[in-house]
This record gives sequence, structure tokens and C-alpha cells, in this order.
Amino acid sequence: MTTEKPRRTFISYSRVDKEFAVALGTELRNSGINIWLDQFDIPTGVRWDDEIENALRECEIFLVVLTPTSSASENVKDEIGYAIDHGKQILPVLLKDCEIPLRLRRFQYVDFSKLNYHDGIERARQLLVSFGSQLPTYPQAGTPIPAPAPTQPPTPMEPNPPPPSGSNKKLWMWIAGAVAVLALGCCLLYVGYPVLFPPANPAPAMATPTLPFTAEATIPVAMPTAAATALGSITRPPAEDNSPRIFDFSACSDPCNGSNGITSFPSKVEIIHLAWQYANIPTGAHYVRNWSHEQKGSWVTYDCIWPGPSSGQVGLTLYDTGGLASGNWVITITVNDTVLLKERIFIEGSYGYWNPAGTFHSCYGS
Repeated sequence: MTTEKPRRTFISYSRVDKEFAVALGTELRNSGINIWLDQFDIPTGVRWDDEIENALRECEIFLVVLTPTSSASENVKDEIGYAIDHGKQILPVLLKDCEIPLRLRRFQYVDFSKLNYHDGIERARQLLVSFGSQLPTYPQAGTPIPAPAPTQPPTPMEPNPPPPSGSNKKLWMWIAGAVAVLALGCCLLYVGYPVLFPPANPAPAMATPTLPFTAEATIPVAMPTAAATALGSITRPPAEDNSPRIFDFSACSDPCNGSNGITSFPSKVEIIHLAWQYANIPTGAHYVRNWSHEQKGSWVTYDCIWPGPSSGQVGLTLYDTGGLASGNWVITITVNDTVLLKERIFIEGSYGYWNPAGTFHSCYGS
């Protein structure tokens, strides 16, 4: 039986909207959508234009982020024209009110200007799944989030063969009986295993709150082998023996690469890229990550049972389309009630917008 290849989704956007495109692509890829985004998929040292042209030609679904800037961009218009002329499936994503290009007006679109962030992502994901863009497995994207097992379609059944006759009939009856006993045993094992062998560290049953238009999002990150310079450090745990530790923290305007970390960001910044490494955090540990503003208080907390692995690297974006409030922001990570990381970043100006996201009982916001 031939399995249909998952359809790949090309994301088109204006460079001015790069932060949103990266966050959108990250959320969709982490939810199992087969996307292509230049920021993730173009290797270093190759011709950027050639790679975009090849990806656009090979994709089957074309997602375009619409804003006043992208609607006026000649490059985006060229990509829209190519996608329509070559019969691609089209999904416009309206990020900001603008004049929708004439050739896109007949297509169903996702309106982020009227939906909150979570609902917009989910609507885009649903439409892309209906287009056939869902991957058979979830990508890891360089993060410690475990990949959930995908739902497998039922195996097609052939028509029942005619009953055997003659001397083979008893043999077939014996085989059918053995298969039935084996199937019954598997069912009993499936039902009884969780009762007989409960997990050592079961996660508490907690309802997932509705995610407002503020969140962290997981992104791919390339950390260097040499230690990055610590930025804005308030405390740093010792790196001795095999105790849990977090190190090489970076905050960046663009995806962190180990050398572009900064401590101060411009007023009303909407997205900040973050990266760090960790080691010796045991699976099943109580993990808490909190973002707080030194004047306004707690903004978001992730309180969870650590799923593993015990060592690795993390890439996140701190993201709020309303802009992040000016002043000192502090990230604190504790494992089993021990503070492993506490870092400060500063946002300039006097911008006072405040939209706290609350508490989530998961280890990551995406």
C-alpha cells in the first residue's frame, strides 16, 4: 500500500513581519504541520533566492501572512501570483487590517486581527490539516519536549476469503481460535497494565487554561560548543558534580546563535528570543519557570512535571503582540524547589501595557 506524502506548506511574509512568521512557523511545526520557512530551512552558505524558488515550486500549500507591508511587497505579490498560477492550495493569514490582494479575496482566510493568538494558531492548524499538511510525527526542533505519538489510521481490511474446505478446514479453525485467544490476552494486558504498573511520577490531572495573545513559543536553536557569555545575571548555581544546573543563558533580538546576546531591548518590543542549556535535570522532577516584571509582578508561570531528557538545550520566544512593558523582567527557573536560573533583561522606555498570561501546567507554552 502506498502512503500519501504529507503536503508541505510554504510560508510567505514580508521581512518586517519576520518575528510573527517565525512564531507562527514554530507553533505550526511543533503541532505537527509540515511547513517550510526560510528562517528554519535554508542552510548557511547557499543562495537564498534559489532556495526560496525551489521551496515555492515544490510546496503544495501556500500560506501568506498579510499586513499592509506584505500586501505592498513586490516579492510577496510575485510569490502569490506563482502559487495561484501553479494550482497551490492557498491559505491567507490576516495579521493586520490591510487591503487584501484581489487574487486572494476568494480564499478562506484566518483573521488574527479578530482572534486571540491561541485561537488563530489552532484555526490555521485545522485548515492545514484539512489540506493534508499534517506530519506523521511531531518535530523535536531541538527542545526537550517529548514528541506525542500520532494517531494512526486503521489498517484497511481485505474482503473475507471464502471458508476453507476439505482437509484444511480443521487447521484453519485451529488458527482462528489461537488468534482469538491471543487478541483477548492483548486486550486484557492493555487494560490491566496501568493498574498493575502505575507510573512512578504521574503528572497531576489539571485543566489547560485558554492561552491569551501572550505566550512563549518554542523555536529551534543552535548553541555553540563554547560557553556563551552570561547576560544580566542575578544568581547562577554552581556547576560542580552532577547536580542539576542551567547555563549559557542568552536573550537576543533575533534567534540566538551564541554570540548575539544583549541585555537591553527597545520600547514596546513584541518578541524576545531566548536560549540556554541545562544538565542533570531528572525526569519526573518538579519544574517551575516564571516570568515576572519587577514593578508589575508575575506575568506567566509554567509549573509541570519534567518529561526529560535530563540534558539538552532550549530555545524560546517571549511573545506579546501588544508589546512588552518597559522595565526590568526576570526569568526564574526552579527544579525541586532549588533555583537553577535567575536572569534579568531590561526593556527601555515607559510603555505600560500589561496582559498577564497566568499559570500553565505544562513545561512549555507551545
